[in-house]
Amino acid sequence: MFVNPWPGYAKQREFGVERAVHDWVFLIDTDEVVSEELAQDILDRKPGLTDRAVAFSLYRIGDFLGRWLDKGEYLVRLYNRKEYGIRNSLVHEMPEVSEEKTVKLNGILWHQGFRSINDHVARFNKYTDLEAQTAYASGKPFKISHLLLRPPARFLQKYFLHGLFKKGISGFAVSVFWVMYEFMVGFKHYELNSSGRLARHNAMGQAEKEKKGREAMPYSDGLNIMTTGLSWPSLQPGGLNTYFKSVCEQLSSRNKVHALICSQETPSTPKELIIHNAGDPKQSIWKRKDAFQRKAADLMGNGSGRIDILYSHFAPYGIGPAIEAKKRGIPVVMTFHGPWNEEMKIEGQGIKHRVKTTIAKSIEHKAYKLADKFIVLSEYFRDMLHSLHGVPLHKIIVIPGAANVERFVPAANRLATRRTLNLPEGATTVLTVRRLMNRMGLLQLLEAWKQVSERFPNAILLIGGKGPLRGELEGKISDYGLANKVRLLGYIPDHELASYYQAADMFVVPSQALEGFGLITVEALSSGLPVMATPVGGNKEILQGFRPELLFKGSTSDDMAEGMIHMLGNRKLLPGRDECRNHVLEKYTWQHVGDQVESVFLETLGKGVAAGC
Repeated sequence: MFVNPWPGYAKQREFGVERAVHDWVFLIDTDEVVSEELAQDILDRKPGLTDRAVAFSLYRIGDFLGRWLDKGEYLVRLYNRKEYGIRNSLVHEMPEVSEEKTVKLNGILWHQGFRSINDHVARFNKYTDLEAQTAYASGKPFKISHLLLRPPARFLQKYFLHGLFKKGISGFAVSVFWVMYEFMVGFKHYELNSSGRLARHNAMGQAEKEKKGREAMPYSDGLNIMTTGLSWPSLQPGGLNTYFKSVCEQLSSRNKVHALICSQETPSTPKELIIHNAGDPKQSIWKRKDAFQRKAADLMGNGSGRIDILYSHFAPYGIGPAIEAKKRGIPVVMTFHGPWNEEMKIEGQGIKHRVKTTIAKSIEHKAYKLADKFIVLSEYFRDMLHSLHGVPLHKIIVIPGAANVERFVPAANRLATRRTLNLPEGATTVLTVRRLMNRMGLLQLLEAWKQVSERFPNAILLIGGKGPLRGELEGKISDYGLANKVRLLGYIPDHELASYYQAADMFVVPSQALEGFGLITVEALSSGLPVMATPVGGNKEILQGFRPELLFKGSTSDDMAEGMIHMLGNRKLLPGRDECRNHVLEKYTWQHVGDQVESVFLETLGKGVAAGC
């Protein structure tokens, strides 16, 4: 695999072609699939590829709103790189081959290019920018007749001549998009022609030209995003920090991200992800809150476009930056990771603690009033945000979390992994990884394990994590006589976590309350490890759509004991490694999350523009 900073479509094609091993090159994009007939035709022709002057075109058909569009186009994709080069253009970058030199291949190249309406509009805007720039740069004059006649002519061509009227609403929508495409290309060409300032729009230029171009087309080259979080998982382990790091890294692959965290240390990150140490963990919560606001104000400047959108993840640290964003007309999107004050209530008591939870709720409420949109990781948290803080449902978008599918993979040699971790080779190993707190259900799990160990004396329970409940857990393990049946692993270093997933036979999530998503659930499944969980919060949503029988009947110790005993006694009922992993690959990857979050940003920004913000 070769990685190259984005230089433009044509130059990126050339970069790949130059690194091909052979002279005959077949061009295919990541959202394209070769039909069996096309693949066979290519293979049949392969031995006879002797004439370098011949190139091959293939028929590409796209999709829209879940329907394939019958009318496609022929594109040259198989050619000899010694004979032809890539056309140096901003858009439609293909080999420069005349039509008489091309031979049409049999079969179809399926183009799965449609992701969502928001994504379609964003790419549509980018391509019309590029096509208008190409027309202007080539010296073509703007003609009012083109602007008036080409859009309706394109509709007639697509809807009637190409038969899109047969495709129902999808065909009509595609035809309308083509009308808009022709109109926008023409009108953008007019804008460029009348202004005479090509440098502001030419995406082929140097860095200064690109910077000026972003002033006229602020989102075509990615967004400038400010994110506020708690910390970084390498500095402060936890689900919120893991999510924050992962989504920031994913967004930075196509945008510039400024991440504000509370830390005196700066973790290493990709180039486009810049960490700002906005607060000191040793300071009071009020000083940290003010520090985040000052840092945000400094980065936002006078609001002239340095930051496009604020993306907040922790209410106490997000409220100050949100205030600064509102002063400058910058939209605010918040991810609700759970009710901070409700979590505090569960873990403490007394008057002093009650005062703290009241203050926490007040901070949350004020922060949430500043948000334009909310992202939640589950329907459970959507309903909670709506009921606790009165946020209208239309402002809340559910985007489930994800697992790092490159890191969390099934073991190549499971026995070797178990030996490395010093686990008994013949024992049935059940794993859980939790912060040691009341709402995590570990006390109920230990009580359930008494019954499990009686039925399966060769089974061992591993509990990873640290927290205030450790002393009580140690006492219960001793009282229940489980010293040889349960291991408290303490905090599992990040680099070892994947190995524990790989080594275990089953994972269990015994949550009692406020389980917003279940990051560890999808990490375990991605590793090929079956998961059983209480029907609480996000875990219910993950497993209900996968294997409902993996959910305990309830959250009591008896419910957990019954479920584990049943599954461990009927191991064939557990899903296999591939089934577990495929469920995650289909629904819970960070690419999925990043695409959906970007769509929310673009929608929010679009509404802000329409409202004159």
